[in-house]
Amino acid sequence: GMSVGGFQAIFISAHNPDAFDYVGLFSPFCRGPVRHSRYSSYFKNLEKLQEGQFSRSPELYMIGIGFYDFFLFHNDLYRLYLNGRKYPYLYLETPGGHDWPNWKEYMADFATRCFK
Repeated sequence: GMSVGGFQAIFISAHNPDAFDYVGLFSPFCRGPVRHSRYSSYFKNLEKLQEGQFSRSPELYMIGIGFYDFFLFHNDLYRLYLNGRKYPYLYLETPGGHDWPNWKEYMADFATRCFK
């Protein structure tokens, strides 16, 4: 998922861990994943959902973001959250911002890893 789609991918994959062995988050909006959402019950209980998801870790949980992306700070916090729980993930930080050239690069890398 890209941008807000990355936020959705965090929760969709956590709700359906048996359906997603590969999770790609490209410049994900993740300001709220470690907090409780006020918008929908679907976006709650991430900590509990991810316990199940990472009990048998996905084959690939990848986060890609640009150094100048306006979501970088929140991604740093999300990575601290993942690190604190010792959840494995691949992190790619590239030059650039919240834009298609970066997402194209992440998608190419992600697809290559998925289809080895």
